[in-house]
Amino acid sequence: MKMLREVLFTNPHWVILGILIWIPVFAMVWMLIGGMIMGDVEPLTGLFGLCVAIGLGVLGIKPPDPSLTPLIFFAAVCTWVLLPFIRVAMNRRELTKMRIEAVESAYESLYQRPGNLGAQLKLAKALFDQGMIGSAVRIGEKTLHGVSRRDYADELRMLKHWQYRLGQAPVPDVRCSQCSANVPPEECFCQRCGRPHLLDYARGWTKSVAFVKIMAAWAMSLVVTVGVPLLTQSAPPVVALTTIPVLIGLAGFILWRSFVPRGAA
Repeated sequence: MKMLREVLFTNPHWVILGILIWIPVFAMVWMLIGGMIMGDVEPLTGLFGLCVAIGLGVLGIKPPDPSLTPLIFFAAVCTWVLLPFIRVAMNRRELTKMRIEAVESAYESLYQRPGNLGAQLKLAKALFDQGMIGSAVRIGEKTLHGVSRRDYADELRMLKHWQYRLGQAPVPDVRCSQCSANVPPEECFCQRCGRPHLLDYARGWTKSVAFVKIMAAWAMSLVVTVGVPLLTQSAPPVVALTTIPVLIGLAGFILWRSFVPRGAA
């Protein structure tokens, strides 16, 4: 009780910071765990972020050196500011996953009813919603060529809107991910191997790394603003000289893995 009283009167900011800092920390831990469960966050990145977040919360309760308090508070504020951006990135990825499911459903319909006009239009619409406007327009033009304007008035109106969105932009062939053949944009399947190549491209677009990039940048900023000063002031010189390069190297590796596309190295 005496120790608590001394803390309250001599360093009240410890108590205030210790309470406030756990609000963004708990929110970040919740998002990290959810991201790892859903597969949005790599285990290495997620575990590192959890350690940094929990360590930041523990450090905020009672920092070993009062001079670290501004840095801890700054880190907590940065975490709080990042939360809305992380939430937006996660919501966008969920929306993209729903659109990919629509493309998969359209291909299932094509497998069951090859050449069916409705199934082809379903695929074209799913591709348009995914942002693959060129392929959507070419498939729509091929599918609706010669149909009755009276019976397909809504579909033709939709195609006209797509064409307006596309404008005069050229629509190149799409390379098949399996056999590397150049497939005309109006084809739903590769003409050489029969692969649903557009589905491969649509799935590739789901690898949105905005969430991972934000988390990696957040963890790296905490290492630089809190981890390094903490080790410098509180750890023995030998431990600090050994741990700081490892900590910075690990954070840098995670940052590199998050921002460099797979296969680019």
